Amino acid sequence: MDKLTKWEIMTKRQKTECIVQDVMGWTYFSVWDIMHTARWALEHNDSMTYPYAFWNNQLEGVCVFYHEDEDALLFNPLESMSDAWQVVRRINNPYPDHARPGYAEYSRFIDVLEKIIGSNMFYDLFYCDKDGDHLTPERICLAALEAIGVDYYG
Repeated sequence: MDKLTKWEIMTKRQKTECIVQDVMGWTYFSVWDIMHTARWALEHNDSMTYPYAFWNNQLEGVCVFYHEDEDALLFNPLESMSDAWQVVRRINNPYPDHARPGYAEYSRFIDVLEKIIGSNMFYDLFYCDKDGDHLTPERICLAALEAIGVDYYG
């Protein structure tokens, strides 16, 4: 089975979990309940850092707490260009706590995205993608995973 076929048979949840954990680097809970988070805090002997994400059964999607005292928001990078843009920003600045971010991942991301799209991304984005079907949120996610070297293929 080739790489793309394996990606295509993954569920939306599995794909989003890959993005949340491997690209975004957020603490992720596959189940959301108070006991689970309390146990995490005890095991890590630290307070929860923001942002952190969890699977929301009611919405059937990943929700993210970005800041303290704010409601969690749905994070859908496979379908929302706004959320996919967060992925791009993370790849562009993979080490926000360091003075000098590593841009090798971002360079690979651009190369991989152009390969997935099948031509020069910048040309398609600004001149040829009038229907908006070349640069999709899911393609951005695929490129991000490949750029950081994650074997999302199974």
